[in-house]
Parts: sequence; C-alpha cells; structure tokens
Amino acid sequence: MIALARMRAQARCYLRRCSPQKYSDLIFDDAPGVTLAAITTRGRKVADSVKVAATFHARRRGLLDCKLLPPNAGLLLSPGGSIHTCGLHYAIDVLFLDNRMHILKCVSCLRPWRVVFAPGRTRYVLELAAGRAAAAGIEIGTQLLWLKYRNADAAG
Repeated sequence: MIALARMRAQARCYLRRCSPQKYSDLIFDDAPGVTLAAITTRGRKVADSVKVAATFHARRRGLLDCKLLPPNAGLLLSPGGSIHTCGLHYAIDVLFLDNRMHILKCVSCLRPWRVVFAPGRTRYVLELAAGRAAAAGIEIGTQLLWLKYRNADAAG
C-alpha cells in the first residue's frame, strides 16, 4: 500500500513538471515489447496489459485482430477521436481521455456496429473489455495513471 501511494505521488509530480504534449510523447510510443498498465489515482486497477496504437494503420486495425478482448487488456488509441465497432463481434467499454488523462466520457458495453463521437478535447481513447469500467469504478473526471514495463519475452 505504501508503494502504491509513493508511485501515485511520483506520477503526480511528474505530470506537474511536464507539459501535456511532452508527457504524451514520452509515455505513449508503440515500441515493441513494451506494455502499459492503467490505474486510477485512487489505486483501482483498470487494465494490466494495454497495447498502444500510435500509427495510422494500428489505429485503423484497432481490435479487429482480437476474437475476444481479455478482461484485463485494452487498446490505447493515440491520438484518439470518434470510434466505431464495425466488424467487432463483442461489446467493449470506451474511455475518452484529455491530454492530462482525465476521463471526458465513458461509454459502457458499446455493442458491435455502433459509432460514438468523441468530446471536443479528446486526445486519447482507451478501449477495454465490456464491464471493465464499471468494475474499476470509473467516473467522468477520474484521472488515469500509467505504468510502463517491458515484457519478459521481449527482453532479449
């Protein structure tokens, strides 16, 4: 519990020192072998394994390659905007984030073949397994913190 409090304090200090654009560039590259984990500032786990889609082709492909999204996985679209679920065979939760990682809009259990328009200040979109946002206690205005770690099989 003390380690979690220390990590949250360090992340807040880091956010205050960096401009939003600098912060986003440092964290959200789609380097191979790197995975992100998302938690709220209250310490609630949102996702353990978040992949980043930072290129046009990765954002366009999105979750179409996944037959079913694992419960603790997600996809971060950077930069993000309006999204659709055309071609998916399962429902997802969608979080629209601003440049400081505050949640602007939360859409729960978005069914296949639907379109959702992004709020005006959207910078990132986080797609999660259906029901994950409710399980993590996500509300509008909640801020997400990110942990970056290298996959064990890619450390070679």
